[in-house]
Amino acid sequence: MRPSCDRFREAWPVPDETLPSFLLRLAHRLSIAPLRLAEHIGLLPRTGNVISPRHLLRLDPELTAHIAGICRLSVQEADNLTLAAQAPGFPPLHPNYLSPGRPFEAVVNEGWVFTRFSRFCECLGDIDDTTTASCWSNTWRLPMTFACLRHHRFLDRQCPACGNPAFSAGIGTAGRWRPASLIPSPLTDLHPAQCRGRITGHGEACRSPEVPPLWGCG
Repeated sequence: MRPSCDRFREAWPVPDETLPSFLLRLAHRLSIAPLRLAEHIGLLPRTGNVISPRHLLRLDPELTAHIAGICRLSVQEADNLTLAAQAPGFPPLHPNYLSPGRPFEAVVNEGWVFTRFSRFCECLGDIDDTTTASCWSNTWRLPMTFACLRHHRFLDRQCPACGNPAFSAGIGTAGRWRPASLIPSPLTDLHPAQCRGRITGHGEACRSPEVPPLWGCG
């Protein structure tokens, strides 16, 4: 079932918000799985159900315009959801460095951008407050960012319930990262602030709160 276009304006991008954060908030308001929303706006490949984490960094112009049209955003609003638009002065996010021919795995392995997980702050506790709306911030993905200027505290990186890195698919029993996705556990409709790490061999998402009272391992 496709979401009604009339409801897409129920979520507006928050300054410094990541693309997956915006999609999680919108999917939650529409009461659909993030994967279905990603499919509707053109983020899924023709085969498979993995949303490429490359979209976290940049979107090509055609896809940006397509997403903007469906989500009723301006092209600039849609582009601003990417890390490349938020930190244009950071060399590893420069367009020349993120050229289409450059393997995404190279960006992941170099570690200049946290593509497999995100740090977080208790700001996420305000994610439902439209007057002081918070989000999964783009700057939390950059290694030079280590503190929240709003709360004057260091950022956290692990879910206190399951111990997995926040906003990640988790680490498997062999100690290796599970395959990355733009949104971990995309078939699960959870609150946008909840941990989405998988804590069992069956792909179940952790549902315990990471930032009380909202967070919970899915």
